[in-house]
Parts: sequence; C-alpha cells; structure tokens
Amino acid sequence: MKKMIIAGVVILAALVGYHFFNVKMKSQQHGGPGGPSPVSVAVAEKRSVVQMQAFSGRLKAVNDAEIRPQVSGTIEKILFKEGDMVKAGAPLFALDSRTYRAAVMEAEASYTEAKMALERGKVLFAEQAISQRDMETRAAAYQRAQAGLTQAKVNLDYATIKSPIDGKVGRADVTVGNVVAPGMAAALTTVQSISPIYVDFDVDEQTYLAFLKMKREQADVSATVDVGLADNGTDYPLRGTLESTDNRLDPATGSLRARAVLENADGSLIPGLFARVRVSAPAATEAVLVNDAAIGTDQSKRFVYVVGADNKATYREVKAGAMADGLRVIQTGLNGGERVIVNGLMRVMPGAEVIPEMVDMRTLTSGTQPAPAAQAAQVSETAPAQ
Repeated sequence: MKKMIIAGVVILAALVGYHFFNVKMKSQQHGGPGGPSPVSVAVAEKRSVVQMQAFSGRLKAVNDAEIRPQVSGTIEKILFKEGDMVKAGAPLFALDSRTYRAAVMEAEASYTEAKMALERGKVLFAEQAISQRDMETRAAAYQRAQAGLTQAKVNLDYATIKSPIDGKVGRADVTVGNVVAPGMAAALTTVQSISPIYVDFDVDEQTYLAFLKMKREQADVSATVDVGLADNGTDYPLRGTLESTDNRLDPATGSLRARAVLENADGSLIPGLFARVRVSAPAATEAVLVNDAAIGTDQSKRFVYVVGADNKATYREVKAGAMADGLRVIQTGLNGGERVIVNGLMRVMPGAEVIPEMVDMRTLTSGTQPAPAAQAAQVSETAPAQ
C-alpha cells in the first residue's frame, strides 16, 4: 500500500511538472506571462552609401634627422634655439676650427708645390730631360696633394655642423665646452620635417581587400582619409590622402600598416601625436543599414530580431560592417525593408509574438508611418537572407 501511494505521488508530480513546462513554453512564445511584449521596430534601410572605417594611428615626420658630428672638436657655439624652423644647410653648432684651418693652409702649400713640380716636369719631359717614370711620380704627387687639400677643406666645413633638411630643430643635448667626436651614441640634436606629415595606422584585412576590389573595378580611384586629434572629440577636421601600404600583412594581428599624408603648412601638427583616422571607401555601394541599437551579441555572433507579418520575432544572425551616415552596414543576414527590433531585445525570445511600435531608424523616436507588415514579409521572401 505504501509503495502504491509513493508511485501515485511521483506520477502526480510528473503531471504537474509537464503542465508548468507547457505553460512556460506558451508564455515564451507569446512574449511572457503578460502576453506579447511591446517593442520598438524600425525598417532596415537599403541605399547607396560610402562606407567608412575608423582606425587609430600616430603622426610621423616625413624626414627625421639625428645630428651627429663628422669630425672631433670642442663645441664653441650653439647657433639655434629649441623649436626654430631651419633650412637645409643652416648652421647648428660651431666647433673649434683652428686645427682644421691650419690643416687647410698646410694642404694648400703642398698642393701648390706639387702643381709647380708637375708643370716644370712637363717642360723637362718635352725636352727629354727627365724620364717617363719621373714624370709619372710628379703627376702622382700632384694628385695626392690635390686630394689632401680637398679632405682638409671638407674637415673644415664639418667643423660647422649644419642641418641636412628643412624642419623644426629640437633641443641641444650637448652644451658649449663639450668635446664631441664621430661615433657618439647620443645625437647632438634632431631636426624633423613639418610639412607634409605622415599618419601611420593599421587597417584590417577586410578593408584592404575591399580597397583592392575597388581599384580593380575603377583604375583611377584614390582613397582619402579624414583625421581627428585627441581634442577633436568625434570630429575629423583634417583631410589627407592615402599614400602607401606595407608589403606584408602581420599574421599575428591580421592588420596591414598604412600611411596617409597631411598638409601641415602652419606647423601645428608634430610627430608623435595620437590620430584617429577614418577611411572612406573609394566609391558608393548598395548597403543595408540599421541602428547599432538593433544589433545584439551572442558570444562571438551578432544578431537582430526580424518581425514578420505575423508580428513574431525571428532570430537572424548577421555580419556587421562599417558605419555609414550614422548607421551600421549589415553585410549579410538582412534585407532592406525588413522590420527589426531596435528597443526591447532583452524581452524577446525567438519565435515570440511582440507588439511592434514603429520608430525612426536613426532617431529611434516614434511618429513615423509604419511600413506594411505584408510588404516587409514580401521583401523577405523575394530576397532571402544569405
């Protein structure tokens, strides 16, 4: 008797559990215990847009010269101020040049002597008063003297250390009175060119391949970039031109180093500044656009809920792309004209019935005319998602 009572209790518990399971499933399908959930719905746009991608980068000088001595000597004068704009050939440091001036005078005397000996030799050789060997010796001595004079003048010129490029000079890291020599580890100062200036940044593989595709389809296409600095907020006030890309992709990061060029006539931009770079596609393309609020994340997947003609939410995995005109490009998984949930994603289960309120895709505010559910469903049927 006791066993029969226990068996009856188990069967009763099973029936109760089955009942509550059915209630729960029906509740989920109809939007919860209180019936269908109210959600905000907007129509996915499809139109021609110029897609954009944003990257981070740094400004870099086109030319960057470290100034080092070519000859030994004691620094007598520093001929610039930190931050000066200098031209190529402008003197920066003056070394004690007395030794080099004396060397030039000695080399000039040796050169004059050798030249006179050669000229006398030519006369004597014509009169057959000296041998061919003697004549060759005089000519070789003249060439050595000439080379010695040239080297002495070069060393004297190196005693004044000059800028090799146009640009802005940094601070002097060695002061007056210090002895400097070739091969020093530390530079005396640096000079960096100012205009134009580079922007180096890393682009992802998809962006690079998309640009290549555009290049193949339109040979004369060129890419421009918009650049913003740390104090520009979300604005990109500067315009540059994409100049080059590296010759290999970094397999560790899946990115490619790219370089753009900016004009910097006033010199306000300096190397090392952080830059936000926005790259626009070379040409407009047809794209499906939604607000970022419509996109949910399921682990590594992105998804949206599409509301059909029966007002039921369908889970749709999508591949999101770049921003365009303030909306997110959906590369695959969604068609233009379909209704997607933009507010209330957390209250919806796949297959659940909802109460849709039409809102504007951009502003997410109501007041727009709803797209007919039948038309949205027709679009979905004639153009199935990939």
